[in-house]
Amino acid sequence: LSESHYCSTYADMMTVLGHCYPEFPAETEGGSPRSFTRMLLTTVQSEYESFPKTLEPTPEMVASAASSEDLATLVLQVKKKMLANMKLMGHLFLRKLISLKIVQSTVSALLAPVG
Repeated sequence: LSESHYCSTYADMMTVLGHCYPEFPAETEGGSPRSFTRMLLTTVQSEYESFPKTLEPTPEMVASAASSEDLATLVLQVKKKMLANMKLMGHLFLRKLISLKIVQSTVSALLAPVG
């Protein structure tokens, strides 16, 4: 997600997809089928866990930026992506695709001191 404007639309789309395709067959023979909701939660969790712990520029960002303006743009892009994903999680919660427990855990992690 790079645009938070579309979070509501994406959440609506995921709700419809979840109703149309509640389960997918197992990838391997003898394996258990995978639910749309579980795959969605796994994707949201992995995206959340890939976020940096702070908004400070990473060494990779510093190395790839040609100027301080480029670095500021990269940091702003990361911040917008993080905020868009948080907004999407809120919309998924409102549509009952993620539970209150997940939202509480996320908020607690975001409010916890870094370090």
